Amino acid sequence: MAPAVVAHLVLCAVIAVGAVNRLFAWRRNPSDRAARAVFFALACFEVSTLLGLAAVYWPIYRAFGEVPGFPQVIQHLTGMGAAYFSLAFVLAVVSPEVALTSRIRLLGGAVVLTLVCYLLGPFRLGLVSLPERGSPDSGVFAYVLAWQLYCVVATVDTVRHVWTHKSRERGVMRASLTLLGIGSALTLAHSVHKIGYAAAVWLGTPPPWPEHGLAGIQIFLVVPAGVCTLAGLLLPSAAAGARRRRLHRQLAPLATALDVPDRGGFGSRTRLLNRVIGIRDAMLGPVRPRLDAAVHDAALAHFLGVGLAEPDARAYAEAASVDAALRGGRGGEPPSFFAPSPEDEADWLARVSAAYADLQTSSGSMEWRRRTTAP
Repeated sequence: MAPAVVAHLVLCAVIAVGAVNRLFAWRRNPSDRAARAVFFALACFEVSTLLGLAAVYWPIYRAFGEVPGFPQVIQHLTGMGAAYFSLAFVLAVVSPEVALTSRIRLLGGAVVLTLVCYLLGPFRLGLVSLPERGSPDSGVFAYVLAWQLYCVVATVDTVRHVWTHKSRERGVMRASLTLLGIGSALTLAHSVHKIGYAAAVWLGTPPPWPEHGLAGIQIFLVVPAGVCTLAGLLLPSAAAGARRRRLHRQLAPLATALDVPDRGGFGSRTRLLNRVIGIRDAMLGPVRPRLDAAVHDAALAHFLGVGLAEPDARAYAEAASVDAALRGGRGGEPPSFFAPSPEDEADWLARVSAAYADLQTSSGSMEWRRRTTAP
């Protein structure tokens, strides 16, 4: 199998995994516009990318009765869909208050116009696919103009919103928007070139290079545009998955100390949730009778006194309370531990787990530990 085909198949697999991941995220939270937009953008990319494989294109062409250019028009329509849903994702992130009604109508009108021009051009001529060096036929030129003009409008809209609003974002989301902006700018350059090329051929002055195909100029724009756009769409979920796996590892010292079994589960979200629930169950169950508010308050005062910021001191005080309880504490009035919001629960317990691990090794913390050893 040729390396290019292998790379194509790997790309299809990556897009499919990302699409399934976003589908589950959307199902968990049906009101999440960003997850919905990314899912449909990736689904459109998947169809378009699969149809770029000869092993997929020709069986579909034959399966649908060899209708002229049918797989290619589907490929172009899903390309329009990918441009729209990429824009919808950007708007969901930077301007969630903006309604999409006018943009949906524009997409619908562009789809209808593209199909009409397809019937007047490629279908009428019986073209299996668009020629690599274009066609002087007016119907073919109208067809190229219809779907590419929509891509121009959508990508300009995307670049405009990214350029205007990305400075408000930080970290992963800012990087995601930057990549989407670059991908959209390259897609815009590709659309402008494609329209210009089709116009030149229609006017009888064809350029000396092929427009698409393995030797076509578009490969230098389409490939980097696709890579940047896909990276921008996949980066937030990939970063979130990496964060969940990191938190799962950071919770290990506290989970081990509390004898919480690793129940595993399908996906990083489930594994992390199981570990968080196991730790909280242990702290509210068998360990709670041995916790002592006096130990917690003394630990909090101690770690504030040695210069820790209040959040770190609270984490160390909670870890010290658990440590004292596990070393045979006799218990007392249970302490009032810090209560994070549900979405911050794993982050907080990871901080407590790190503090607990430090209590076992740090010389300064060992001094505190000796002070609280049960007689």
